[in-house]
Amino acid sequence: MVRNERGISLIELLVAVAITSVILIGALYVFLTQMRHSHTERKIAQARSEVQVGENLMKRDILLAGYGLPNNLRAIIAGNSSSSHDSVTFIGNAFDASTGYGKWTFVMERAQFSHTVKVRRWNQDNISVGDNLIFLNDDKTLIDGPAQVTNLVETVGQDLDGDGSPDPAYDVTLNSSVSVARGSFAYVIPVGGTPAVVTYTLDSLVLKRNGVPFLEPVEDFQLAYGLDTNEDGRVDLWTNDVNSYNYGTLRKQLKLVRFNILLRTGKYDPRYVYPHDQITLEDRTIDVDSLGRHYRRAVLRTLAIPRNLK
Repeated sequence: MVRNERGISLIELLVAVAITSVILIGALYVFLTQMRHSHTERKIAQARSEVQVGENLMKRDILLAGYGLPNNLRAIIAGNSSSSHDSVTFIGNAFDASTGYGKWTFVMERAQFSHTVKVRRWNQDNISVGDNLIFLNDDKTLIDGPAQVTNLVETVGQDLDGDGSPDPAYDVTLNSSVSVARGSFAYVIPVGGTPAVVTYTLDSLVLKRNGVPFLEPVEDFQLAYGLDTNEDGRVDLWTNDVNSYNYGTLRKQLKLVRFNILLRTGKYDPRYVYPHDQITLEDRTIDVDSLGRHYRRAVLRTLAIPRNLK
């Protein structure tokens, strides 16, 4: 009996190879697409993480603007432009904890034209020899100073907290005489009495804090300021420039600072098209050209409270 042992023809083999190739190419395409998507998501997550860190630092700087600052000095200087990115400068005495600026205490006994002042001694973050002090009342009016601490003697003062025992204190010797009332606040300030300054600027897609790269790539940086003009406790006016307000008015009425950051979250991608040809941040509108629409973006909008202006 003769068997028909016909093998696979060349055409059948080619068809099988073609089908297998199509399946493999399809699977590879799906794999590469998922890889690209995963890489994009990781970049976005990384960018958002960096933005979160930056957001927290900016909130802190806004919070500390005006800290330990006499009420005759401006704590916020706005650099507003409707045709370009904004800038802003915050002024205070506690932006950098490593410097010791931001330490404070209060006067426990009245001093009149004296080189020695008795102040409250804390368990930590006390004033130190070499610190420069200014003295403010509870309305942040400058009473006296700056004066440098030349000596500290641990002692006790009156029982101001009512626990039945004298409160810890320092007898502070200063390099110049001061006249201060009991209850006045003493703040540590930089040498020479010049307040600390923090400035945010945008340069070539890099947002900088005091000239140091802070966040990138950033396409725009815009700010707005919420004012309570009738002083009823609620914001009733948003403005992009507060430089025309005197500091007394600003201290009473400025309740919120809103900052906007336009962040690129990925590299140029010809397969992606940004859905808008214009982006509006506060008082500025940015045109996105055909090349720019192949970049992914995220807009961060955050509110912060300048608590230390008062």
